[in-house]
Amino acid sequence: MTAETLHAGELAARLGVSTWTIYESVRRGDCPVRPIRVGKRLVWPRAQVDRLLGLNDEGPAATAGPVATSAVTNATDRIPETGGRLDVTA
Repeated sequence: MTAETLHAGELAARLGVSTWTIYESVRRGDCPVRPIRVGKRLVWPRAQVDRLLGLNDEGPAATAGPVATSAVTNATDRIPETGGRLDVTA
């Protein structure tokens, strides 16, 4: 069973950015997926991240492995260059 949330490192890996970029986007208020605060930690809903990346909730693309990795790579290829900022307006 997979966790329902992702921590900053997992989110950064899926989006192909650093964890610093993730935390900076949260600080600026332009993170594409709103984080949930759990104590001092931030986590992100896996379903919302998967939707952002164009992954479905069923089948192999939603599970860890080679299919999910290639789907993330393809999704991040469509993200426009923003100088390190996460930009969901494009």
